[in-house]
Order: sequence, then C-alpha cells, then structure tokens
Amino acid sequence: MILLSSNENVLTLIDAYEGKVMKKLTTNIDIGSNIEAGFTPDSKYVISGSEGRKILFWNLETDNHI
Repeated sequence: MILLSSNENVLTLIDAYEGKVMKKLTTNIDIGSNIEAGFTPDSKYVISGSEGRKILFWNLETDNHI
C-alpha cells in the first residue's frame, strides 16, 4: 500500500501494484494544516498528526478510528 497525505481532511491508501484507491481515511484535523501520516511497523494501523498537535489512529483491519 501507498499512503498519501495532503492538507485536506483525507488520507488515501492506494494499492501499490494496481494504483487503485483502496480506502480513504477522513480526519478531523484542521483543513490547511500539514498532515503527517505513516504505518505502524506491523502495518495494521495508520497514525497521523498535524501542526495543531492532534494525533489520530486507524485500525486498517476493521476500518475503525481509534
């Protein structure tokens, strides 16, 4: 998977081989803030944070926001 972040409220997961969008993760981080995101070492979770000191987690197996 490839994880794309932006200054919008969406993180996008792309299939690395086919280029298809797999999931879109919606954040409640302020629009216009730079969002940093990455995978945990086991690739089960996505972690994101912003300049506003907000940190969010998503469980990719269940699609639940933690």
